[in-house]
Amino acid sequence: MSRPNFVLSLVLVAAVPALAQQGSPLNCVVAAVPALVRSEGLAEKLGDIVLNCSGGAAGGTVTGNLTLFLSTNITNKLSANNSLDVFLTVDTGSGQRSAGATAISNALNTVLFQGMNFTLSNSGTAILRITNLRGAASLVPDQSITARLANAGPSGITIQSSPQIVGIPQPGLLANYSSTFVCPPSTLPSEV
Repeated sequence: MSRPNFVLSLVLVAAVPALAQQGSPLNCVVAAVPALVRSEGLAEKLGDIVLNCSGGAAGGTVTGNLTLFLSTNITNKLSANNSLDVFLTVDTGSGQRSAGATAISNALNTVLFQGMNFTLSNSGTAILRITNLRGAASLVPDQSITARLANAGPSGITIQSSPQIVGIPQPGLLANYSSTFVCPPSTLPSEV
């Protein structure tokens, strides 16, 4: 084998696994655990959103951005570096850890998890979890709060999801409050 053909063979051997890794799309099925929230609440903690992902290349790297759309305004705290306190974690078999993404507010009802970067398990799977999402239930007091997800970035990720219910508003104490209090007369102890 001549030297140029040998070098070409080495390049092809090195490129095939990389091409195979790019050709294996990661398929994620989305589920949510709805939380009961106060219908008059302004920053109600909503249920977790779980993406169960499979079909990726064993040990492959996933990079990109994940966008979450909520059916009401997102009311998480904004930190000094303009990121939100919504968390995206990944479990590839060794427990939950950060997915390397920063949560940024794109619009009143949108969170962009920017810079997601993690390695898949040896079976090409991962479980992503979004936690500590807060929303303004008072803007939609008579309807469930839903979330939708979309992916943008270099990794081939398909998200199989219809809008997921993450919050079910119920009237709380404030919503049931009556402006007329009826208090029984007080029986204070007499002076001694």
